[in-house]
This record gives sequence, C-alpha cells and structure tokens, in this order.
Amino acid sequence: TAKLFKSKGTVEVLKKGAADWAAVKAPYMLDAGDQVRTAKKSRAEIYMKYGSKIRLEAETTFEIGKIAPEENAVSVMKGKMQAWIRKFAGRAFAVRTPAAVCAVRGTVFGVEVAESGAATWDLFAGAIQVADTRTNYSVDLAPGQRVVIAEAPPAVPPAPEPLPPAVKPPS
Repeated sequence: TAKLFKSKGTVEVLKKGAADWAAVKAPYMLDAGDQVRTAKKSRAEIYMKYGSKIRLEAETTFEIGKIAPEENAVSVMKGKMQAWIRKFAGRAFAVRTPAAVCAVRGTVFGVEVAESGAATWDLFAGAIQVADTRTNYSVDLAPGQRVVIAEAPPAVPPAPEPLPPAVKPPS
C-alpha cells in the first residue's frame, strides 16, 4: 500500500471504484487504482511500499497504478511530481504520462505534465529511460539532464539537454 504522509492545502482522493472525490488529510492510506489531486497552493507527499517517496506539487493529478515487490507504477495526468526511488535489484519503478513512460532505477527525478500532455523530465541523480508512448523512441538521461516529450509525436527522437541553472534538485 501507500500512505499520504504529508498534506498541505486541499488534497483530494478518488478511491478505486468510487464516483466522487473526497478531501483528505495526512495520514491517509492509499491503494493501487486510487487517484490523488492537489488544488492551488497545495502539496502532498506519498510514501509507497518498497522504497518510493513522491511529492505532488499544486494542481497535480496522479494515480497509483501498481504496488508490488517487483514493480511500483504511477501515472501523472497533469501537474508536477518529484520522486526519490531507492535502487533494489529486481525491482522496477515506472511513471506514465499522457505522452511517455519512464523506467526508473534508483533515482531522484522530477516530471512536469502540461495541460496539453507534454512532459518535461528532469534527472538529478541515478538513471532513467523515457520512452514516447506513441513512437518507438526512447531517451536515456544522465544526472543533470532533461528531456521534453512534446504533445505531438516528434519526427526524430528528442535529445537530452542540460538542466537549466534555475532547476534545482528537490529537497
């Protein structure tokens, strides 16, 4: 399972199978299939079993896809997420956005998803591979790099770029 460990402002959960969003406060237990959204000036921190910490910034919609010893999987539909993932042999962590999927291996990274579905991936430590879900393109990122997966499928694979100086690792 997962736990909403910290919350600030308005944080809502749509439990798997439920019809309505409900306002919640930390601590609050979450399961696979649950969605979390944060309002303006709000934030949530989620600890997932098997070594994952996730921070959701304001105006973010997020879903827990899978929590299992071999893999945790989440989706970010819009907004900004930062994550700290512990590296363990035989365990995977995947993040899906409307335009891409990312394979994570012991990493500190961030992703921001625009209303259009475009996603900006920033890597601070470790390694990730970001794949465009509409093409066969994938991009490996090294620490200190970023890649943008555009809302429209690109004709050529996007190239990693250095992180802008203003982008700092989450603390």
